[in-house]
Parts: sequence; structure tokens; C-alpha cells
Amino acid sequence: MIARLTGFPEIINGQTVIIDCQGVGYEVLCPTSTVSRIPSLNTSGSDHPYTLHIYTHVREDQMTLFGFSSLFDRQLFCKLITVSGVGPKIGLAIMSHGSANEVISAIQQADVDYLTQIPGIGKKAAQKIIVELKTKLGVIAELDLQSDVVNTQTNELRDALKNLGYSDTEINEMVKKVPDEMTEVEEQLKVALRR
Repeated sequence: MIARLTGFPEIINGQTVIIDCQGVGYEVLCPTSTVSRIPSLNTSGSDHPYTLHIYTHVREDQMTLFGFSSLFDRQLFCKLITVSGVGPKIGLAIMSHGSANEVISAIQQADVDYLTQIPGIGKKAAQKIIVELKTKLGVIAELDLQSDVVNTQTNELRDALKNLGYSDTEINEMVKKVPDEMTEVEEQLKVALRR
């Protein structure tokens, strides 16, 4: 497998770089952060050799090279694609969304919103990435996997109070007084009305 290429970057088309290594041109897909670091890259080629750390992805019908400006970036990419459902294309999209440190920070802080801004990643996929990588990237904040359920119940409670004629200001105050551990909407409504 190809692990590293050093040569002259010649052509760029979005995230695709052609790197000339002693007369052989390798097509490499790179995150935008790597593309922006390649010096003097234009259609006529760079005057300086550049090293890309390569992840070689082999399938039955094709072989694709993914290139990174640092070994650290490559290692993070390799960790990302260990998550089931995250293939190299999604891994590349994650690495293109921000620096390696920003991606790691988002995972450590269980920042679902950061990850869901990336095309191809929904809320469940973001949660899965965070859960599966927490032991590989260090201790992270606990992810509340019940947030969808809690939000749905809170919305049902708000709708019920609205139907009873309460204003938004009153509803906000009433909802604040309902204990978090209370899960049944009927019980929540009784508590909210009582208080």
C-alpha cells in the first residue's frame, strides 16, 4: 500500500490533486485544509516538492488515494473511518470542515451541532461518531442520547399549556418548574399547573 508520496503537485480540481512523483502522476483526494497548505499550487505545477501522507482505500472495482499534509491528520482520518457508516468520503468531508484539532475538540465536547453541519452526517451519525471515538480520542463530555425524547416531551407539554390558554411567558416559567426526571407528559402537565 502507498503510505506517502513526495513530488510536485501539478493540477488541482476542488479536492483532487495530481502529484508528479518522478514522472508518474498520482491522483489524490485531499481535505481542503491540506489543499490550502500546498505551496504555489496552480495548473502549471509547484516549484517545490511536497509530501502527502497517504491512506490507500482499495475496493474490488477501484483504488483511491487520500492525502494529508501531516501524519496526525492521516491518523485522525483513519480513526474516523473505523466508525461504522463512516466511509472515506464522509471522513474526507469531516476533515474538510475544520482543522484536526477542531474535529477532535467537537468530538471531545460532544458537539453534535458541529458534526451535523457536515454534508452526509445527520444527528444519529454524529452521536455515533462521538460515542465510538470517545475512548480513542480521550475522555469526553457525556452525550445525552435521550435529548430527542426530552425535546419531544417538552414540546408536547408546551402545546398542552398553549391549548389551555397560557401565554409563552407563563409557559416558559411553568416548564422550568417541572423536574427533569419526570418523563410522562400527563404528570408534567399536572406539576406545571399545580406550580
